[in-house]
Amino acid sequence: MCTPFYVDTNAFASESACLKFATPELATSRCMVLDYFHSLRARDRRNGGGGGVGEDSVLFRFTGGVGLGKGETRLLTQVCLQMG
Repeated sequence: MCTPFYVDTNAFASESACLKFATPELATSRCMVLDYFHSLRARDRRNGGGGGVGEDSVLFRFTGGVGLGKGETRLLTQVCLQMG
């Protein structure tokens, strides 16, 4: 079964919680983005999440340093296999 990749939005959620949005559309967009990635994370956890709690599906986990994580490594491997 194919598991989706998703961006870790924990840092974005905490940093953008107190931002001043000039229009209601911007606030709605922020909520929609957070809801979308949260639903992917919840789906991955329900399905077992691979290694740990979806650890190999998370991209750009900025709180863990600047190196490649398991998610980025898995994505690059899949891209390389598809490109030959």
